[in-house]
Amino acid sequence: MSIKSLTNLNELLSTLIGVATGLVVTLTFLGSFISESIRENVIGFTQTLIANGPMGMFILFCVLCISLDNSWRLYYSMYKAKGINRQWVSMIQNKYTYQKWLKPIYVIFGGVIIFNWIL
Repeated sequence: MSIKSLTNLNELLSTLIGVATGLVVTLTFLGSFISESIRENVIGFTQTLIANGPMGMFILFCVLCISLDNSWRLYYSMYKAKGINRQWVSMIQNKYTYQKWLKPIYVIFGGVIIFNWIL
């Protein structure tokens, strides 16, 4: 395989994972209004991560940022493309300007976790 085809495969997998994550977050959010067991599972997951200390809080923070980012990308591109069509497929692969704030947050919060672990 050539490098270009591997890059295309990587972009395709990244896009599919992003769409799947956005759909899972949406279904979890909507299901929490209906099912008490979904609410209990989300609360239990959150409490378990918070009980693990700073590393658990970092993992919870990353899960929240990644899931919100993927659902925002999914629905923003659906809004701009006016539905799911060929234009939507190309738009969901774009990196939007609001995503620039994610990397510094990950680096700073990761540094805080490492500093807390050392001390």
